[in-house]
Amino acid sequence: MIDSSMVGGAVHAVKASTRQSTSGFRPLPDFLIIGGQRCATTSLYYYLRAHLQVLPALTKEVRFLALHWSRGEGWYRAQFPRRARKTSRRVIAPLTFEATPYCLAHPLAAARAAQLLPDVKRLVLLRDPVTRPWSHYRHMVRLGLEPLSAEAIAKEPARPAGGYARVLEFLVLPAWTPASFPIHTRNTRGSPAMSTEIRRRLEEHFAPAIRQLEQLLGRAGLDDPWAFPATRT
Repeated sequence: MIDSSMVGGAVHAVKASTRQSTSGFRPLPDFLIIGGQRCATTSLYYYLRAHLQVLPALTKEVRFLALHWSRGEGWYRAQFPRRARKTSRRVIAPLTFEATPYCLAHPLAAARAAQLLPDVKRLVLLRDPVTRPWSHYRHMVRLGLEPLSAEAIAKEPARPAGGYARVLEFLVLPAWTPASFPIHTRNTRGSPAMSTEIRRRLEEHFAPAIRQLEQLLGRAGLDDPWAFPATRT
């Protein structure tokens, strides 16, 4: 039986190789999506690629700045569409992007981006540090990579529309809202909620880091530092 992932990888390799001959006519990305695991980077990727003035790279996670730096700028440019091209919708000069969350953690990715992409915009997706590791834990349980038993996190109320509008404003893209905001990731629905004791311990553990991040982002002292929009007391 043929492994579909292997076929997909081979098709991508052939396309990338063919496109390298025209890499000089292809732009570098206008923006990047990076972030932690279980922080909705995949969902944001699909929401943005649906916009009429956005065209994505050949694959979601190009991983050039983290893992494929040695392949060179020509290889990286080959992953992106030409600046102006005819699509099934119309002829446009779109913004282009890729989403490699690992760039947030890779020790060399930031310096490489500063060198090659000094003007690129970065969309950094973070999540409540109390719920993010719990969601990651349940993800690992589902994959069979976490043998310990524990409760799963209760789902946070989703606020995608407000966040999406702020992203479009940041990217200077025309306002547009998808018909829906489906979750483009495997989740842990049906699992029991996090216990009060575990939540308390996680909140205490992450409190200093949360305060430091709020100071860094200028959100200290807000009623809800992560609301859209945030309001100051």
